Amino acid sequence: MISRDWLSLAILSEYKLFDDHFRIGENISLSHSWGTSVSNNAALGGTLYEAYKFQSITPVKNLEDEYAGNVFSDIPNPMGKLYRNKDNQDKKSRLVGNLYAELHLFDGLMFKTSFGVDYNNLYRRSFSPKYDELNASEKLRHLATIRSMPY
Repeated sequence: MISRDWLSLAILSEYKLFDDHFRIGENISLSHSWGTSVSNNAALGGTLYEAYKFQSITPVKNLEDEYAGNVFSDIPNPMGKLYRNKDNQDKKSRLVGNLYAELHLFDGLMFKTSFGVDYNNLYRRSFSPKYDELNASEKLRHLATIRSMPY
């Protein structure tokens, strides 16, 4: 139910000039991943935390072939939550790079400068349907789209 695919590319190069007294180089890494993910935030009701807290004596499904609720707590069935969120999509891109230059003035003295970047991009589309389990329910449907580009 949970899947993650990714592509990754890394480029490293260095050039030496003036009898190795001056070097310039770069390293760049680009990655892109997509798939579904699981929330693990215990404070906000993450799926992993709920699976840990869910009573082990509760069946996964009831006699009506619906995901069973827990008679002892209001924690939703983690398998039901995974099934209901199976079509939610995450797309993440990340670019990490560094450019540098070194100047060797004489033995024991070198001047070096560097510039780096770490850029992230996230696109998430999620839908939460209505459901009704014993002691746990969601009365409203939710559709959310998140675009995040923090630098």
